Amino acid sequence: MMQKSPSCEELPFLAMAKSLASSLPSPSPSPTHLHTSASVPTVDVEVSIGSGQTFFGYYVQYDMGLTCPVTHRTWRVAKRYSEMLAFRTMTLAHMNAVASVHLEEALGLPFPKKHMDAEKPHVIAARIKGFEAFVGHLLALYTDVRASGATAMEEALATFLAVPEDVRRVVFEPAPTCLVGDDDCTICLDAFEHADLAVAGAILKLPCGHCFHRDCLHDWCNRAMTCPVCRGPISQITALYEAHSD
Repeated sequence: MMQKSPSCEELPFLAMAKSLASSLPSPSPSPTHLHTSASVPTVDVEVSIGSGQTFFGYYVQYDMGLTCPVTHRTWRVAKRYSEMLAFRTMTLAHMNAVASVHLEEALGLPFPKKHMDAEKPHVIAARIKGFEAFVGHLLALYTDVRASGATAMEEALATFLAVPEDVRRVVFEPAPTCLVGDDDCTICLDAFEHADLAVAGAILKLPCGHCFHRDCLHDWCNRAMTCPVCRGPISQITALYEAHSD
Protein backbone atom coordinates (compact mmCIF):
# COMPACT_ATOMS: atom_id res chain seq x y z
CA MET A 1 0.00 0.00 0.00
CA MET A 2 1.42 3.37 -1.04
CA GLN A 3 2.00 5.73 1.84
CA LYS A 4 0.39 9.13 1.47
CA SER A 5 2.83 12.02 1.74
CA PRO A 6 2.04 14.59 4.41
CA SER A 7 0.52 17.78 3.07
CA CYS A 8 2.11 21.17 3.61
CA GLU A 9 -0.76 21.99 5.97
CA GLU A 10 0.21 18.98 8.10
CA LEU A 11 3.82 20.15 8.21
CA PRO A 12 3.84 23.72 9.52
CA PHE A 13 7.66 23.73 9.60
CA LEU A 14 7.56 24.45 5.85
CA ALA A 15 5.68 27.71 6.37
CA MET A 16 8.03 28.61 9.21
CA ALA A 17 11.04 27.91 7.00
CA LYS A 18 9.69 30.14 4.23
CA SER A 19 9.15 32.94 6.73
CA LEU A 20 12.69 32.55 8.08
CA ALA A 21 14.14 32.56 4.56
CA SER A 22 12.51 35.89 3.76
CA SER A 23 14.50 37.51 6.58
CA LEU A 24 17.87 36.04 5.59
CA PRO A 25 20.36 37.93 3.40
CA SER A 26 21.29 36.49 0.04
CA PRO A 27 24.66 34.71 0.13
CA SER A 28 27.59 36.34 -1.64
CA PRO A 29 30.65 34.75 -3.26
CA SER A 30 33.82 34.59 -1.20
CA PRO A 31 36.21 37.57 -1.63
CA THR A 32 38.50 35.50 -3.88
CA HIS A 33 35.62 35.03 -6.33
CA LEU A 34 34.24 38.56 -6.40
CA HIS A 35 33.78 40.06 -9.86
CA THR A 36 31.76 42.83 -11.41
CA SER A 37 29.37 40.60 -13.31
CA ALA A 38 26.13 40.87 -15.20
CA SER A 39 22.91 40.66 -13.27
CA VAL A 40 21.79 37.21 -12.17
CA PRO A 41 18.27 35.97 -13.03
CA THR A 42 15.90 35.80 -10.09
CA VAL A 43 14.94 32.32 -8.93
CA ASP A 44 11.80 31.75 -6.87
CA VAL A 45 12.17 28.80 -4.50
CA GLU A 46 9.20 27.12 -2.84
CA VAL A 47 9.30 24.04 -0.63
CA SER A 48 7.06 21.02 -0.85
CA ILE A 49 6.99 17.41 0.25
CA GLY A 50 7.87 14.47 -1.96
CA SER A 51 7.35 10.79 -1.11
CA GLY A 52 10.09 8.22 -1.41
CA GLN A 53 12.20 5.55 0.24
CA THR A 54 13.42 7.60 3.18
CA PHE A 55 13.32 7.05 6.93
CA PHE A 56 10.23 9.22 7.28
CA GLY A 57 8.66 8.13 3.99
CA TYR A 58 8.91 11.68 2.66
CA TYR A 59 11.52 14.31 1.90
CA VAL A 60 11.75 18.08 1.49
CA GLN A 61 11.71 19.14 -2.15
CA TYR A 62 12.78 22.53 -3.49
CA ASP A 63 10.53 23.75 -6.33
CA MET A 64 12.27 26.47 -8.31
CA GLY A 65 10.66 28.94 -10.70
CA LEU A 66 13.10 29.85 -13.49
CA THR A 67 12.93 32.54 -16.17
CA CYS A 68 15.06 32.48 -19.31
CA PRO A 69 17.03 35.77 -19.37
CA VAL A 70 16.81 35.83 -23.19
CA THR A 71 13.19 34.90 -23.94
CA HIS A 72 11.53 35.49 -20.54
CA ARG A 73 10.02 31.99 -20.82
CA THR A 74 9.20 30.62 -17.37
CA TRP A 75 9.19 27.05 -16.07
CA ARG A 76 9.65 25.13 -12.84
CA VAL A 77 12.02 22.39 -11.77
CA ALA A 78 12.05 20.44 -8.50
CA LYS A 79 15.23 19.19 -6.81
CA ARG A 80 16.22 17.53 -3.57
CA TYR A 81 19.21 18.76 -1.59
CA SER A 82 21.20 15.67 -2.59
CA GLU A 83 20.67 16.45 -6.29
CA MET A 84 21.81 20.04 -5.83
CA LEU A 85 24.93 18.95 -3.96
CA ALA A 86 25.78 16.28 -6.56
CA PHE A 87 25.49 18.77 -9.42
CA ARG A 88 27.67 21.32 -7.62
CA THR A 89 30.29 18.62 -7.03
CA MET A 90 30.22 17.65 -10.70
CA THR A 91 30.48 21.29 -11.78
CA LEU A 92 33.41 21.87 -9.43
CA ALA A 93 35.28 19.00 -11.06
CA HIS A 94 34.90 20.65 -14.49
CA MET A 95 35.53 24.23 -13.39
CA ASN A 96 38.62 24.69 -15.58
CA ALA A 97 36.75 23.60 -18.72
CA VAL A 98 34.63 26.76 -18.93
CA ALA A 99 35.70 30.39 -18.53
CA SER A 100 32.72 32.18 -16.99
CA VAL A 101 32.30 34.70 -14.20
CA HIS A 102 28.97 33.11 -13.36
CA LEU A 103 30.60 29.70 -12.92
CA GLU A 104 33.26 31.15 -10.63
CA GLU A 105 30.67 33.00 -8.57
CA ALA A 106 28.32 30.00 -8.39
CA LEU A 107 31.11 27.86 -7.00
CA GLY A 108 32.33 30.68 -4.77
CA LEU A 109 28.98 30.92 -3.00
CA PRO A 110 28.72 29.35 0.46
CA PHE A 111 26.75 26.17 -0.25
CA PRO A 112 24.20 24.96 2.33
CA LYS A 113 25.67 22.29 4.57
CA LYS A 114 24.48 18.73 5.11
CA HIS A 115 22.33 18.21 8.21
CA MET A 116 20.92 15.17 9.94
CA ASP A 117 17.80 17.17 10.78
CA ALA A 118 17.00 18.28 7.22
CA GLU A 119 13.41 19.15 8.19
CA LYS A 120 14.41 21.83 10.69
CA PRO A 121 13.02 25.25 9.60
CA HIS A 122 16.40 27.00 9.89
CA VAL A 123 18.02 24.34 7.70
CA ILE A 124 15.34 24.62 5.01
CA ALA A 125 15.49 28.44 5.16
CA ALA A 126 19.26 28.46 4.59
CA ARG A 127 18.85 26.08 1.66
CA ILE A 128 16.14 28.23 0.09
CA LYS A 129 18.43 31.28 0.11
CA GLY A 130 21.44 29.28 -1.01
CA PHE A 131 19.58 27.66 -3.91
CA GLU A 132 18.12 30.99 -5.05
CA ALA A 133 21.63 32.35 -5.55
CA PHE A 134 23.27 29.15 -6.82
CA VAL A 135 20.61 28.31 -9.42
CA GLY A 136 20.42 31.96 -10.52
CA HIS A 137 24.11 31.79 -11.45
CA LEU A 138 23.57 28.42 -13.17
CA LEU A 139 20.83 29.94 -15.30
CA ALA A 140 23.11 32.83 -16.28
CA LEU A 141 25.90 30.31 -16.89
CA TYR A 142 23.67 28.44 -19.34
CA THR A 143 23.48 31.59 -21.48
CA ASP A 144 27.26 31.99 -21.23
CA VAL A 145 28.01 28.46 -22.42
CA ARG A 146 25.48 28.70 -25.26
CA ALA A 147 27.49 31.64 -26.58
CA SER A 148 30.90 30.05 -25.94
CA GLY A 149 30.16 26.67 -27.49
CA ALA A 150 30.96 24.62 -24.37
CA THR A 151 28.60 21.85 -25.43
CA ALA A 152 29.27 19.36 -22.61
CA MET A 153 28.51 21.93 -19.91
CA GLU A 154 25.55 23.24 -21.93
CA GLU A 155 24.01 19.76 -22.06
CA ALA A 156 24.61 19.16 -18.36
CA LEU A 157 22.98 22.47 -17.41
CA ALA A 158 20.06 22.00 -19.80
CA THR A 159 19.32 18.59 -18.31
CA PHE A 160 19.74 19.65 -14.68
CA LEU A 161 17.65 22.81 -15.09
CA ALA A 162 15.08 21.04 -17.31
CA VAL A 163 15.43 23.81 -19.91
CA PRO A 164 12.37 23.75 -22.23
CA GLU A 165 12.88 22.81 -25.88
CA ASP A 166 11.86 26.24 -27.19
CA VAL A 167 14.52 27.87 -24.99
CA ARG A 168 17.13 25.37 -26.17
CA ARG A 169 16.29 26.23 -29.79
CA VAL A 170 17.32 29.88 -29.38
CA VAL A 171 20.26 30.55 -31.69
CA PHE A 172 23.39 32.34 -30.42
CA GLU A 173 25.75 34.05 -32.84
CA PRO A 174 28.40 36.80 -32.87
CA ALA A 175 27.07 40.28 -33.59
CA PRO A 176 28.09 41.82 -36.91
CA THR A 177 30.95 44.28 -36.48
CA CYS A 178 28.87 47.10 -37.99
CA LEU A 179 26.10 46.81 -35.39
CA VAL A 180 27.72 49.10 -32.80
CA GLY A 181 28.00 52.64 -34.06
CA ASP A 182 26.01 52.11 -37.25
CA ASP A 183 22.69 50.85 -35.94
CA ASP A 184 20.19 51.54 -33.19
CA CYS A 185 17.11 50.03 -31.59
CA THR A 186 14.11 51.47 -33.40
CA ILE A 187 11.90 50.87 -30.37
CA CYS A 188 13.80 53.02 -27.84
CA LEU A 189 15.88 54.88 -30.47
CA ASP A 190 19.09 54.34 -28.48
CA ALA A 191 22.23 53.28 -30.32
CA PHE A 192 23.65 49.82 -29.69
CA GLU A 193 26.81 49.88 -27.58
CA HIS A 194 29.61 47.44 -26.82
CA ALA A 195 28.29 47.20 -23.26
CA ASP A 196 25.06 45.72 -24.64
CA LEU A 197 26.97 42.91 -26.31
CA ALA A 198 28.92 42.06 -23.16
CA VAL A 199 25.84 40.09 -22.08
CA ALA A 200 24.86 37.39 -24.56
CA GLY A 201 21.28 37.97 -25.65
CA ALA A 202 20.97 41.59 -24.51
CA ILE A 203 20.49 42.36 -28.21
CA LEU A 204 18.18 40.12 -30.23
CA LYS A 205 17.94 39.64 -33.98
CA LEU A 206 14.72 38.63 -35.75
CA PRO A 207 14.46 36.41 -38.87
CA CYS A 208 14.06 39.54 -40.99
CA GLY A 209 17.47 40.78 -39.78
CA HIS A 210 16.28 43.70 -37.64
CA CYS A 211 17.86 43.98 -34.18
CA PHE A 212 16.49 45.33 -30.91
CA HIS A 213 17.35 45.55 -27.25
CA ARG A 214 16.02 42.45 -25.51
CA ASP A 215 13.86 44.31 -22.99
CA CYS A 216 12.46 46.60 -25.68
CA LEU A 217 11.50 43.63 -27.85
CA HIS A 218 9.89 41.78 -24.95
CA ASP A 219 7.70 44.79 -24.21
CA TRP A 220 6.78 45.02 -27.89
CA CYS A 221 5.92 41.32 -28.10
CA ASN A 222 3.34 41.76 -25.36
CA ARG A 223 1.37 43.68 -28.01
CA ALA A 224 2.33 42.00 -31.28
CA MET A 225 4.45 39.06 -32.45
CA THR A 226 5.66 40.88 -35.53
CA CYS A 227 8.79 42.90 -36.26
CA PRO A 228 8.33 46.55 -35.18
CA VAL A 229 9.99 47.69 -38.43
CA CYS A 230 8.80 45.45 -41.27
CA ARG A 231 5.94 43.58 -39.54
CA GLY A 232 7.48 40.23 -40.45
CA PRO A 233 6.47 37.33 -38.18
CA ILE A 234 8.66 36.57 -35.17
CA SER A 235 9.13 32.84 -35.65
CA GLN A 236 12.65 32.69 -34.22
CA ILE A 237 15.01 34.93 -32.27
CA THR A 238 18.79 35.02 -32.38
CA ALA A 239 20.77 36.12 -29.33
CA LEU A 240 23.78 38.23 -30.26
CA TYR A 241 27.04 38.52 -28.36
CA GLU A 242 30.37 40.23 -28.89
CA ALA A 243 32.89 38.00 -30.61
CA HIS A 244 36.33 38.02 -29.01
CA SER A 245 39.36 37.65 -31.21
CA ASP A 246 41.81 34.92 -30.24
